[in-house]
Amino acid sequence: MKIVFLDAATIGDDLTYESLLILLILFYVVLTIYNIRSVKKYDNLILPNTFIEHIDFSNYSFEDSKKSSDNPDAGGRTLEIDIHDLNQKDKDAKANFANAFNDIKESLDGYFQDCVNSIKRLKNSIPEVDFYLPIRDYNTIDELFKKLTDNNKSFKMDYTNRVLTTLPHSAYLRIAEGCDNKCAYCAIPLIRGKFKSRDFDSLIEETKVLVEKGAKEITLIAQDTTRYGTDFKDTDPRRLQHLLRSISEIEGVEWVRVLYLYPDEITPEILEEIKNNNKVAKYFDIPIQHASNKMLKAMNRRGSKELIKEHIKYIRNYIPDAIIRTTVITGFPTETEDDFKELLDLVDDVKFERLGCFTFSDEEDTASYDMYPKVNSRTATRRYKEIMKKQEKISLEYNKSLIGKTYNCIIDDYDFDKFAYVG
Repeated sequence: MKIVFLDAATIGDDLTYESLLILLILFYVVLTIYNIRSVKKYDNLILPNTFIEHIDFSNYSFEDSKKSSDNPDAGGRTLEIDIHDLNQKDKDAKANFANAFNDIKESLDGYFQDCVNSIKRLKNSIPEVDFYLPIRDYNTIDELFKKLTDNNKSFKMDYTNRVLTTLPHSAYLRIAEGCDNKCAYCAIPLIRGKFKSRDFDSLIEETKVLVEKGAKEITLIAQDTTRYGTDFKDTDPRRLQHLLRSISEIEGVEWVRVLYLYPDEITPEILEEIKNNNKVAKYFDIPIQHASNKMLKAMNRRGSKELIKEHIKYIRNYIPDAIIRTTVITGFPTETEDDFKELLDLVDDVKFERLGCFTFSDEEDTASYDMYPKVNSRTATRRYKEIMKKQEKISLEYNKSLIGKTYNCIIDDYDFDKFAYVG
């Protein structure tokens, strides 16, 4: 069977979510009526390209082409997943087909349901808004405006035409959207969808525009920056280390900084680039969230306390002047005093140069929302204060160690009351 995904333009602008649902329902009816063993062939199932990013094809081979094999003039991107010929009587082949179809069905069901539920909730809570646009549809925002304004003018989404909300000499560069980590406390995958890297060349062009506007420091952000480019598969071998190198080579860029590094995804190649590139800040923003292995498992975080300590030790040995920042959470459901003590001990042992702490907050529709027992808010706040009190001492000692040393910095402002520059 082949399941073909086409751009919306290829199959017509009138194809709506409702019509797709009808198409899927009909397809399910066919599967119900006919036994898989006796069906010789199914017709191709055609869906818009938008849905590709919401289905995990990691276990199935596929081919990517720019033209539909049935209609070479149609344009748009086509993915053909050749699962198996249903004439085969091999049980493994049938099972593979069934598993593949179920994966697609569940992904699409979840996609539709998330869209419907999210928009319904938003409409109920903020009825004054006339129209809601999912993040995944930003690239077609020009089509929405054409419909709303009844105007033929088209203004496509353009990352190079941004409104900067930071100081002019420092700018953030979002290199990816969404997240696949599914941490139990986090709603970002529900809000922003699956992880999707931005096009490499578009990031370089956007950086050049930011530099023209006066930016000297470029800070790369994403929900998981270390994963940048891994979803390109074989279409583009460039990863985070290549992006760091290319951005640093742009004339006018003085500093490049990376935020939100997932501990177990910091590769030797990334470390080597950070170490050897003079324009890349030796600053590692690595949220660990907790130290208790029991809590890390409950949070659906990969790794363990031992691996966290090992990673940090390796970074500091490899890059002696590395600055490591982290964030931790207190009051996560089921956290006991013993769990908290493990966290407190790790903070004392590792001595992060920078640390932020947050008390747990229930997020609707996340896995942790239904976890019990909950930790009393007073207990969570007390633990938060203990962490920050310990970190204050650690930070003070670290800051004292810098006295007498000289560093390059970018000046943000001047404090006339203290007669001092702020940078």
